[in-house]
Amino acid sequence: MNLILFRGVKRSGNHLIINWILSHHSNVFFWNNCCPKDFKTVSEVRDAANSQDDEDVVIFSFEFPQLISEHDFSQVIFCNKYKHVLTPMLIRDPYNWMSSFLYNDNISNKEVELDYRKNHSRYWNIWTECFDIWADSTLRVDFNKFVSNQNYRKELADEMLFNFCPKIDKQVLNILWNHKEISLPSSFDTDLVKSYEIEPKEMKVLDRHKKISHLFDKYGICPEVIARAKDYWSI
Repeated sequence: MNLILFRGVKRSGNHLIINWILSHHSNVFFWNNCCPKDFKTVSEVRDAANSQDDEDVVIFSFEFPQLISEHDFSQVIFCNKYKHVLTPMLIRDPYNWMSSFLYNDNISNKEVELDYRKNHSRYWNIWTECFDIWADSTLRVDFNKFVSNQNYRKELADEMLFNFCPKIDKQVLNILWNHKEISLPSSFDTDLVKSYEIEPKEMKVLDRHKKISHLFDKYGICPEVIARAKDYWSI
């Protein structure tokens, strides 16, 4: 039995990747989006994980920035029934992340602009803090690579210690492309391309930033964000 403590700030694509992991296992316990009221300390997470039995994999996901930053699992000792304890960290490039973050609900363009104007510094700080944690993580998940590169997903499956299945992989990714056929959680992007075979550069999921690029020009982007995006994604 393996334990996965999955971290990724809200609107980074957490549910897509977790769904992909879950689909590769037959017997799973999954605690979605752990809240601060659920687990105030890492010892509470440890106790909850240690109470699980007989699953192939146990997954806890963390989307709250304070839990991602404060819950350091590197020194936590889990019970020996877990063969491996994995702590993957997900990141999405900042510009597409901000667009998804701002358009989380049925919100008007005017409301989005007001939100960005008032809060963009705080939002960029959330992303930067999570990026720095991601950069130091031993198991890093890059959303951009995940949606555009099957070889990357194969490598990720190896790192997460399960057998990659091309059929399951395609089924899960088809949910992303053919979203109209399936009712998706709100955290999935909905204005996506329909073809599984499309080139990465044409994927609308990687072009969401275009919806708010005028706000970046008008109100600015934190220099720290620009530097990290340029260094890692060359954007």
